Amino acid sequence: MHRPTGTIVVCQDTRSLQQNRKIAYKRLKEKLDLQINGTASKIGKKVEKLRARKHKQRQRAKKKYQQSDVA
Repeated sequence: MHRPTGTIVVCQDTRSLQQNRKIAYKRLKEKLDLQINGTASKIGKKVEKLRARKHKQRQRAKKKYQQSDVA
């Protein structure tokens, strides 16, 4: 738990308490980074990159099918 923000992360991925704490701490850092920095955070940049790639694919598909309808 991050007391200043009240953010809570729970992890039960493994049976090991130490590994779960390490994973939870990593996730907490990522979550706080996203809250504080928004789209400038590491995860925010990944999301924006994925969004841009999907938009580009949609545009290519739209252009492709518009050309086949005209011909």
